[in-house]
Amino acid sequence: YTTLKCTDSETSVMAFVERVNRWDDEQPDLPHPATICVYPCFASIVSECLSVDGVGIACVSGSFPSSQTFLEGKIAETALAIKDGATEIDMVMPVGRFLAGDEEGVTDEIREMKAVCGDEVALKVMLETGCLKTPENIRKASFLAMEAGADYIKTSTGKEAVSATPEAAYVMCQ
Repeated sequence: YTTLKCTDSETSVMAFVERVNRWDDEQPDLPHPATICVYPCFASIVSECLSVDGVGIACVSGSFPSSQTFLEGKIAETALAIKDGATEIDMVMPVGRFLAGDEEGVTDEIREMKAVCGDEVALKVMLETGCLKTPENIRKASFLAMEAGADYIKTSTGKEAVSATPEAAYVMCQ
């Protein structure tokens, strides 16, 4: 259950969480969402307002959705989100760095983000497969992310013109 809008506010996120809190009453035939996903600055609000057991708190972190900032900023943002209650961190692979051929830099960055997460907080790496363009790049990025410590990989942020495609998902599953 995700809200990643530029118009999100403390009030809108509280209302969003309240829908999950009422889920069992309003949707008795459906299981509640597994996770609420928000920007890192809202992790504490979700943590404080959420009253349903078993719902995780995911935060997009590391300069979502572009991943274009200093690693130190990504690490600080991630550490703050975890301190405020995030149980999962979703980062975007630094695609520009990957396409420039800096595989070691990509791997190091994912490793550093996983180190901040430790064993207790899952790290999801979004590959932005629409920008990777070729099956070979998608395959290579998938392996790099997994070898660097990603707990999960995902096709994309949904913020680019080409996001998830059946072909990209197929390559990632291979």
